[in-house]
Amino acid sequence: MQNRISDKNKKELLKFAKKAASLGNKLLLDTHRLTPTNFEEEKEKFYSSNNYNPQFKYKKEDLQGYKEEINQLHIRLNLISLPNDLRNYLKKYLNDLFHLYTALEVLGTNEFTLATKKIFHWDIDNIKNIKRNLPKISLKSSKEKPLDANAIRKEFLKALKEKYRIEDYPLEINNFNSHIISDSLTKLKIGARVKRNPNNVRRLIVHEIESHVLQKLNIKKSQNPLLKLVTYKDRMVYMEGLAVYNEFKTNTITKSAYDIYKARLEAVEISHKSFREIFNNLVKFISADKAYITTYRIKRGLGNTSHPGGLSKDASYLEGFGLIRKMEKNDEDIEKLYLYRVPKLGKLLLKYNLLSLKQFLLPKFNS
Repeated sequence: MQNRISDKNKKELLKFAKKAASLGNKLLLDTHRLTPTNFEEEKEKFYSSNNYNPQFKYKKEDLQGYKEEINQLHIRLNLISLPNDLRNYLKKYLNDLFHLYTALEVLGTNEFTLATKKIFHWDIDNIKNIKRNLPKISLKSSKEKPLDANAIRKEFLKALKEKYRIEDYPLEINNFNSHIISDSLTKLKIGARVKRNPNNVRRLIVHEIESHVLQKLNIKKSQNPLLKLVTYKDRMVYMEGLAVYNEFKTNTITKSAYDIYKARLEAVEISHKSFREIFNNLVKFISADKAYITTYRIKRGLGNTSHPGGLSKDASYLEGFGLIRKMEKNDEDIEKLYLYRVPKLGKLLLKYNLLSLKQFLLPKFNS
């Protein structure tokens, strides 16, 4: 078994990683891509009827050349002498890129569900087990006056500056996806119509700033492209899992947020049903607006939302939370997730001396 990677192969590996990471950035199933061009129109039609299922349309993309780039990366990887476990990990990453490419090719069709099942495959029995083992806590609804998007942005900027001395992280008011807060590879976007009460804003600082943003800044600071080679499912599960874990750890989790996480898991479990059926199920325990958005999130990617499936990535939040809790129980080092995000990748990079554990940003929850 090969235990050492030569300097020559290490150099080639880093070149490969840079190209693979660049392609991975281009193939993400992100919020911008998945937002239908007729979102508002279909929402109005849905509420104007008792049986209508949204018929979503999406912006067409030219994906020409991506498939060949993936093939070329496979060839390039085969030319580098690497230990089998590391090679297999990288092959899995390239296969994930192909699945992402395939999903984008069929965006808006019934084939989208089958394509994304190769990215996010969830065991329904495991989802039921997660539901059974969720913390049973009593949380009260907040009656505080909500903050608008600009006020939320100010609170985010304040946390970055006062706690971490970061003054240049891009925080954008987003008019396109005006109903949500979302993060991209390089910035955090706050929907122009978003309103959150102060308790929820404190939770969002933990989730978005002190979890996601710190991880991204650490990866950027490391200048190690290998840290970016994470499959889409692993990225979602461990990043969102850590963020939810931090909400519980800091006691900033709110009733509304916890209800939404549970609703998302429920939506994945019954994703075989139509948009209308899922909505009717969720509206029994969350508001109509929240039920609509939660259902929309699971049906994104489909054109005709009366059909089964969609994008099931929303199970990542509580699935990931369970994995982080398991790490804690086993005394595994959770802090290092702020650098390498996914344990398997971190262990491989450390094993072959491909990662430096020099100082990296950690949350200052109590400051």
